[in-house]
Amino acid sequence: MSNEYKKLIGSATVENSNFKSFFRMIKIIIKSNYFLFIFVLNKNKELKLSDCKTKTKGIIKEILESEFDNKMLEYGIVPGVEITVVSKAAFGGPIYIAIGSQRIAIRKKEATYIILQ
Repeated sequence: MSNEYKKLIGSATVENSNFKSFFRMIKIIIKSNYFLFIFVLNKNKELKLSDCKTKTKGIIKEILESEFDNKMLEYGIVPGVEITVVSKAAFGGPIYIAIGSQRIAIRKKEATYIILQ
C-alpha cells in the first residue's frame, strides 16, 4: 500500500467547507479497493459570534474571560440571550447585532469572545 493511501485511509474530518475534497478522497479510496473509513464528526465545535454570517440567530452559550467582560454585561450581552447578526462590516470591521429591540455594534475582536449555541 502506498503512503498516499495510508494517509487517506487513516481518518477523515467532515466539515462544511471541504466536502469536495472529502468526496474526491472517497473516490480515490473506492478505486483503490480500500474500504476502511473512520469518520470524525466534530459536533462540539464552538461557534463564535465573529464567525457567524449575516442574519444568523443564536443564543449566547458563554462569554469567554477577557477585558471586555464588563462592557458586554452593560450592553446586555449575557449567556442565555438570543441575538441576531444584523450585518457585518467588510475587512474585519464591526459586527452589528440585535438583542431584542436593542442594536449594538461590537468589534470583531470582542465578538471572538462570545460563544453561541
